[in-house]
Amino acid sequence: MTKLYEKIVEKGYMEGMEKGIEKGIEKGIEKGIEKGIIETAIRMLTEGADIPFIMKVTGLSEQKINELLTSLKE
Repeated sequence: MTKLYEKIVEKGYMEGMEKGIEKGIEKGIEKGIEKGIIETAIRMLTEGADIPFIMKVTGLSEQKINELLTSLKE
């Protein structure tokens, strides 16, 4: 292979790796935020907050909050 070709391939590889890392970081941040929201909803449920209020504060659906409530009862 020529040096130019090798440099082009290496540059493409590095750009691909950078994009992959960025996407991985974004996904990790999203998961962390989601986990925090769920933990907040669970704390609210254990403190006796009503479902409409939890929905308003967290943005979670009624179905998701009911799932969390069910898991707390188990």
